[in-house]
Amino acid sequence: MSFSSAVLPSIVARKPASTRSTTPTWSGAPPSQSKSTRSPGRGDAACHCPASRSQSSSTGTDATPRVYERPPPRTIPAPTAKQYEKALRAFKARFPYVRNVVAWNEINHFTQPTSRSPASAAKFTNTVAKLCKSCKIVVADVLDQADDPTAKNPKFTNTAKYIKTFRKYLKVSRGICGIHNYSDVNRFRSTGTKALMSSLGCKEYWLTETGGLYNFGSFWSKKTYKGCSKASSCQLKATKYMFSLAKANKKIKRLYVYTWFGAVTPRFDAGLVANGQPRPALTELRKYV
Repeated sequence: MSFSSAVLPSIVARKPASTRSTTPTWSGAPPSQSKSTRSPGRGDAACHCPASRSQSSSTGTDATPRVYERPPPRTIPAPTAKQYEKALRAFKARFPYVRNVVAWNEINHFTQPTSRSPASAAKFTNTVAKLCKSCKIVVADVLDQADDPTAKNPKFTNTAKYIKTFRKYLKVSRGICGIHNYSDVNRFRSTGTKALMSSLGCKEYWLTETGGLYNFGSFWSKKTYKGCSKASSCQLKATKYMFSLAKANKKIKRLYVYTWFGAVTPRFDAGLVANGQPRPALTELRKYV
């Protein structure tokens, strides 16, 4: 099978067929905040949208502040339907050529207000469908979050329950669904990817954010090495597995690798380049981009 792949952020990709970015429409500054207090050009900088129409661009929304030193507070509220629609209209006016849209990034992750309201996540997707009839819409962008990620045979009961409620409120067809399968890729399994695909029931899937981890807290250890001995070799092995997993499933049509720059955050590092030097995983990725 064939699928397209790209690297995030798009500004450093080698002219990929498609790119994806996350646009913080209200996370950096609440909707009620006056324009004069917002950072100038923040939306443009976060979008990484191409300057021309020759490159396909996707955008998504989340409630994660653009400061990465610490996780966002769980008290960040979800926008109201009117706030979301207003923000989306503003985005469409600024970037009219964007035709691939993710309604909300990682809807089931605990840092996102949508994790506590699958109905809200579904309604945001419904709004995108109403305002952008010509767009390709990733109706759900879900993390492969297991009940116990370290279990030998992990279950996804909570995520499946979340998706079931999400589908109840979704009013559009499930053409494209997005999956972030970091847990699978870096544990060299496909359990979560298959479980999410079964629950979502979409026609096709995009791995809208995935990649081999170089560092994630204390993730790499004797229990997780499984044939690799250090961070760089483990990241390379996970990157190879990431592509083999995607190629093995005909319904996976796109793959977006995160991320280009490494050694820039204190806890999460999936960078292909660090301190100006390429990591071994970059060599593997170059075979597909």
